[in-house]
Amino acid sequence: MLTSWKEIAGFLNVSPRTAQLYEKTRGLPVVRMGTRPAIRESELRAWQAAGLQYPSWWERVPVLQAWALTATVLLLVASAGWWWMWRTTRGFGDPVDARWSGSVLTAYDVKGR
Repeated sequence: MLTSWKEIAGFLNVSPRTAQLYEKTRGLPVVRMGTRPAIRESELRAWQAAGLQYPSWWERVPVLQAWALTATVLLLVASAGWWWMWRTTRGFGDPVDARWSGSVLTAYDVKGR
């Protein structure tokens, strides 16, 4: 009979905090004796034999972080590309001609803008 998180974690070869997370997220079948956890080694072996239920990809933080980083980079690249396209097609070029109209000097680019 294992009666502490440290003993349970040692049996599972994980940290005590990970063993506590297994109880909450993966259904580790511990019984509480007051505030202390308790589990038989046979129950723990049966739980292990049933296979650890790994969380889905959307429940794993590193996967979500990778997706968020990828989406952010793609958004920035797309925004920069859009801005560059807008600037080169709609923006004004270097002045190639200038004309006085009264007291106002007006400069024109290659497209006459």
